[in-house]
Amino acid sequence: MQTKKGDKVPYTRVTEGERKLIYRWKQEGKRCAEIAPLLGRSKSTISRELKRNKGKRGYRPQQAHMKARVRACRPGPRRFTEAVRLDAEEKLGMGW
Repeated sequence: MQTKKGDKVPYTRVTEGERKLIYRWKQEGKRCAEIAPLLGRSKSTISRELKRNKGKRGYRPQQAHMKARVRACRPGPRRFTEAVRLDAEEKLGMGW
């Protein structure tokens, strides 16, 4: 999937298969800029993947996939809380 610079591409997470390919190509000495077009991803996506999901023994695809899955499930702060909803409903009722 080739894209022109500036084109918007829908966000998709890096898959386990892509992680295995990234690992193999890094072992072969390929740079992020060489791997990115092979996967149809941006160079920054590959760089970020390698940086965020490496462990003490470097980047390993199974470990990287587990780290990413845990991070994806981790609950984060919610902005639209019940209190915010009630406040919005009240203000909409007042004609805001």
